[in-house]
Amino acid sequence: MFVHSKKNAEISVNFEKGFVETFSVNGRELLTDTHAPLFIIRLMDKDGKFYKVSAFEARSAVESGNSCVYSGFSEDIDVKVVCNTDTKYFVEWSVEITNRTDKAIEWVDLADYNFKNFFTGPDGEGRFLQPYNEGALFDSLEAKEKGWFYYRDPEYPSEGSYTMFPYMQCAQFEALTIGNDGIYLGAHDVERAPKCIDIRPLYGGATTQFRLFCGTEFGESYKQDYPLVTDVFEGDWMDAADIYRDWFDGHLPKGLKPIEESDRIPEWYDQKVLTVLFPVRGRHDTDPSSCGGIFPYMDAMPYVDEIKAKTDSRIMALLLHWEGTATWAPPYVWPPYGGVEPFNEFADKIHQNGDLLGVYCSGLGYTIYSRIDVKYNRIDEFRFKGYDRAMCVAPDQTLPLSKICTAQRAGYDICPSNDLGKQILNSAYEPLLEANIDYAQIMDQNHGGSQYFCYSKDHGHPPVPGKWMTKTMQGLLTHWNNHGNRPLIGCESAAAEPYLGNLRYSDNRFELNFLSSQPVPLYSYLYHRYLHNFMGNQCCCFLMPGSIYYRLAYGFSCGDDLSIVIRGDGNVVSHWGRIGHEEVEDKEKTLKFVGALIKFYKEKAAKWMACGKMIKPLSFEITDGERIATFDKRYGGTYTASTILSTAWQSSDGERAQIFINHTEQDITISVSNGETLTVPALDAKLLKI
Repeated sequence: MFVHSKKNAEISVNFEKGFVETFSVNGRELLTDTHAPLFIIRLMDKDGKFYKVSAFEARSAVESGNSCVYSGFSEDIDVKVVCNTDTKYFVEWSVEITNRTDKAIEWVDLADYNFKNFFTGPDGEGRFLQPYNEGALFDSLEAKEKGWFYYRDPEYPSEGSYTMFPYMQCAQFEALTIGNDGIYLGAHDVERAPKCIDIRPLYGGATTQFRLFCGTEFGESYKQDYPLVTDVFEGDWMDAADIYRDWFDGHLPKGLKPIEESDRIPEWYDQKVLTVLFPVRGRHDTDPSSCGGIFPYMDAMPYVDEIKAKTDSRIMALLLHWEGTATWAPPYVWPPYGGVEPFNEFADKIHQNGDLLGVYCSGLGYTIYSRIDVKYNRIDEFRFKGYDRAMCVAPDQTLPLSKICTAQRAGYDICPSNDLGKQILNSAYEPLLEANIDYAQIMDQNHGGSQYFCYSKDHGHPPVPGKWMTKTMQGLLTHWNNHGNRPLIGCESAAAEPYLGNLRYSDNRFELNFLSSQPVPLYSYLYHRYLHNFMGNQCCCFLMPGSIYYRLAYGFSCGDDLSIVIRGDGNVVSHWGRIGHEEVEDKEKTLKFVGALIKFYKEKAAKWMACGKMIKPLSFEITDGERIATFDKRYGGTYTASTILSTAWQSSDGERAQIFINHTEQDITISVSNGETLTVPALDAKLLKI
């Protein structure tokens, strides 16, 4: 039995039986009596069949101090696990697998903890932080499993909503708090290899998971070259984020610099641009109609001019359903719908007004036919040109249809690690990058900016997922960054950590987290001084008019640029969504609030929010006015929010300030913990130096 004490915590590892037996903080035991195995390993043979072994199956366990070597499995491997205590953190885990088989090591689950289920709802003391989208704070494991974030094993064909890094999960850590006691779990991996990072109901408790994808060749051994950190802290999710940010700031992805030091940032980047999203054709995401949008392009100018005047802001007109092929049918998008000439006429007019033009795309898919536009069909091209050789394939080398956006299209996922895949993508997207645009959300559908799993034995990459995927995407995105007119490019859900320097402006969809958690501004807390985002198309937001003011306040509080969606008649709608959910908002009130926030930014807050870093805010109480706002969730239930949203910021010269945003129609008075009393006007904001 290996026992270690540090930082008011104690851990005991039963190496002989193959599990962590106890983990206590401040004298309280956190684990259940049913234990997760210290490791689970999955291997794949050349026929695509899988084989699992775990610490529980080893016939030999030779312990030596803080490590143990396991052998005698059904597969001819040895496994060495080390629990390193010579670190500033509580412990660091690592694994080394000696492989004498002809199989590839696909992944290893290492050092799973089976915690007692402290996550029982808002009245329970447990909270669980995931770097999901913008940041998700769960209070209920049951609610998590009933929502979009329920646990399932990542596999191919891939899904964008897996709890994978670097995908929808931006960072490679997670954290739990039980009361004021916190557990930090992080992979401090400078190469940012793929990982599944999660917590799920298992073994009668709440079991954490770090699944490390190894990227080995057949018969190759694996040695983890980074630590898997367990640490303890006091406080809340921001205290956990401080641990990760401290590591991240000292281990930046190659080429990433703070905004103030970067030479790749456009002049508009810190001006709080307002993105105005609208469809060129159709009314919602899966609308096959050619009507209902805004076409010809120039028909949008009166709406753009009106919004610009009423908000006193710089506009980015961000086009949906603009592709000349079919909507959401990657990778072919160019030329634009209606032709290049009317598109350029619109672009020229936008730019003459000092504004910007952006477009949505749909990532690394190959669409064989559209379910929206029956005229779009590439089946013959796909077969004649042998494009199956460029697609991501399953472990058994078959080519299943993609699971991505199946309501819009049928097709496959391109693997950019082979020459033909890169050729297809570059030939499709390079004309777009040479166009007269300022921004392309080129990696929409590839959340975070990563490619999907590929198990091909013929593409020149290892036959199982691993760090080769991260390197591939960094290379492809760097090529696109340097091509043509070099517009900014982005992705859905905001750039995951390895791609922060490549995807500098993205659709940060915090609203997805409303479904089963509380959104928290983790993304901005970690990365705001390195890049900015906008608050996106709000496609899965609340279904009630008026929630737009809360969402605008929330996006602004995170430091994101604001977004509004307009439909074909110029009215502001709640979100870009689906038929039957086209809630029209009060346009005048919405634009007035947007204008107030942008004015507040320009006149008061830009020093801190443009290039500063988010810090932990002072606490406050509402002393006069409504305290709570309640909204209906899309799939049932309600969400409760404070009527005042607040974040704190530190500028590059060390000055600190806190902003307070009132998203209601009544003035609200607050008392701040430093003794200050403030009245925040209705649909407006105030700043307090701290």
